[in-house]
Amino acid sequence: MTEPSTFETSLVEWKHRHRIRDDDPILAALELLKVFFQDVKIELPADSDSAKLVEVRAAIQQLNRLGTDFSKQTRDLTLEMRTLPELDKQLRSGRATAFVVTAVACLGAGILIGKFLL
Repeated sequence: MTEPSTFETSLVEWKHRHRIRDDDPILAALELLKVFFQDVKIELPADSDSAKLVEVRAAIQQLNRLGTDFSKQTRDLTLEMRTLPELDKQLRSGRATAFVVTAVACLGAGILIGKFLL
């Protein structure tokens, strides 16, 4: 069992390098993790076969494709939204032209009404 001594020496070097005291809470958490990994035995369920792993891989690939498509559509939408200020400028110039034409038409109608009715 050379790992515990290697772990201990690495831990001592780490404490010295970062000037960490012996009563630091992070050391207590580290010791708790060490105890956990020494005593725990992780077992895979008996029904986990490669078919489920293939299904998970296919699902992840599908999610990746959907994410790529979504980001492409988002990029296209962003580009479309960036062209809207140009459309807004065009609409403003069209509104100004319509206002001038309406004002000239009203002035002409006022002159004609004044000339022929009064």
